[in-house]
Amino acid sequence: MVDNAVTDDINYTLYISENRRHEFPKLLIKILDQDIFALIDTGCEFSFMNEHLYKRLRHEGLKCLELPTQYVNLLSGFNKKSNRIKKQAMLDVNIGEFKINQIVLLSPQLLTDAILGLDFLVDYYAVITSQSGVLFIFVYLLQLGCYPVAVVILHVNKT
Repeated sequence: MVDNAVTDDINYTLYISENRRHEFPKLLIKILDQDIFALIDTGCEFSFMNEHLYKRLRHEGLKCLELPTQYVNLLSGFNKKSNRIKKQAMLDVNIGEFKINQIVLLSPQLLTDAILGLDFLVDYYAVITSQSGVLFIFVYLLQLGCYPVAVVILHVNKT
């Protein structure tokens, strides 16, 4: 039997509605020398890129592996609409001075440039924590040791 114990842990839950999506935590990434703010979404299983941005980067000289997808649909968390995803690409992405390979699904209906989902967070050992209303996301590259290569900070409104 476990004794009832009082803890001093404080948990913050961050809910984002469609009209507040600019408040998502964002990570500055660079693809082909272009700065892109990618949303970090723990509720998204995979990473995505806006297909229009992808086509523009390809036109500007981006070289990457591109493959078709089968039976992949993107379901919006806001309006329950579904869109078929037809392509995926493996991109060289720079985070600070470090380069990673990231597979993204390409969506023409994506309302932002890119989303880094759970696949990215798990692959790069992201640690998410909060303290005094501030959300911290630390991104690690295991081969570089125990120091984070990127830190995302988001101030959480307690309203």
